[in-house]
Amino acid sequence: MATSNPTLTTSWAKIVDSGDEFTFGLQPGSVTVVAIAAVDTDTDPAVAGHFLMSPGESINRALIGPGYVYAKVESGSTTQGWLHAWTP
Repeated sequence: MATSNPTLTTSWAKIVDSGDEFTFGLQPGSVTVVAIAAVDTDTDPAVAGHFLMSPGESINRALIGPGYVYAKVESGSTTQGWLHAWTP
């Protein structure tokens, strides 16, 4: 398992490859809204997907489903999350 603290901006960034398991969340004290989307192909999503809005809120593969996982900031300019990702 790898743990990281990806910095997100207002542009889509791939945070997890298709087939990998993960848990991603917002840092405590975060006031930024982050959009998370899973897509079938390794390209930027066309829809916003799911929103994480509260400090400490998180999402995992079981909740979002299969595919490449992308994230971006919806409100604000940048934020840092926490990510645990692994290949099963």
